Amino acid sequence: MQLTQLEYLIAVEKYGSISKAARELYTSQSSISTSIRTLEMELGVELLRRGPKGVHVTEAGQEILENAKIVSRCVEDMKTVRERVNGTIRGNVTAGGDGYCCMNILGATAVDVRERYPEIQVSLKRSSQKLILSEVSDGSMDLGLFQVNQFNDKYVRTKLEYSQLECREILKSHLVAGVNSGHPLYGREQVTLEDLMPYEITTGFARAEDLIYWSLFCEMRRRGYTKPITCLGDVAVSRFYAVQRNCIQLMPRVALDMTNPVFAVPLYPVEIDQRYELKYLMVFREDSIGQVQKLFMDAADRYLEPYQDGERGAEKGAL
Repeated sequence: MQLTQLEYLIAVEKYGSISKAARELYTSQSSISTSIRTLEMELGVELLRRGPKGVHVTEAGQEILENAKIVSRCVEDMKTVRERVNGTIRGNVTAGGDGYCCMNILGATAVDVRERYPEIQVSLKRSSQKLILSEVSDGSMDLGLFQVNQFNDKYVRTKLEYSQLECREILKSHLVAGVNSGHPLYGREQVTLEDLMPYEITTGFARAEDLIYWSLFCEMRRRGYTKPITCLGDVAVSRFYAVQRNCIQLMPRVALDMTNPVFAVPLYPVEIDQRYELKYLMVFREDSIGQVQKLFMDAADRYLEPYQDGERGAEKGAL
């Protein structure tokens, strides 16, 4: 039995087909097929069942696969020890984010990781919450970052539990009204929803899961708000619109703080007395987390420390 045989088996299960596994591993389909057949003969069990819809891991193969993953992790750990002794840490991290703020966090984290550990390769991808959960579940993405709020928190955590994923709450924030220095609300520390009524509002959201925005807007409409609400689908575009129109940009406080250094005209946060809480969750599979993934999460913690709402409510564990 060779380590390569186990790596091929893991790859076929991860990518769902021999052809995809061959492309990812830069080898031929025949090499993978021959290697796995040899392993089946050595073990005396059928590992893969081939059919018109592709290949599937058999029940016996699933048990072998779980042990193969343990062996693979042990080998990676030994490589990590060697690299630590030699003073070099190598590896790859693939992370995905849902929206501007999440990608900002991941981008800044990637810069920090690359500066500290030049041999670590980082790949980032902007995606939807649904696709992030799917790709983290199937192992094609190591880490996923997205936003939840008090309206969808329970639903999202149920999906995480169903997918057997773990999560870590890395950031808390809340909605604020961002205004420029020429706006009538500039200089106010806090406003009520009634105080927002005379003014146009823009926001960067455009996704159904952003129920927190819908809740606030519905409440304002219920109270008689008649001004336009412009949903532009991008925080940066919304920022330009707010400056040009001298209107309110409704956004998470953390997004305002992160984007202010990027733009020539800053927006100033005005607190809303009716609190709309947000959380940012880092999701992952336990068996996908190695040393480099932990280093990436540590770097994210360092970057986010100045942006936390009060004490950091970190949680980790199978949900």
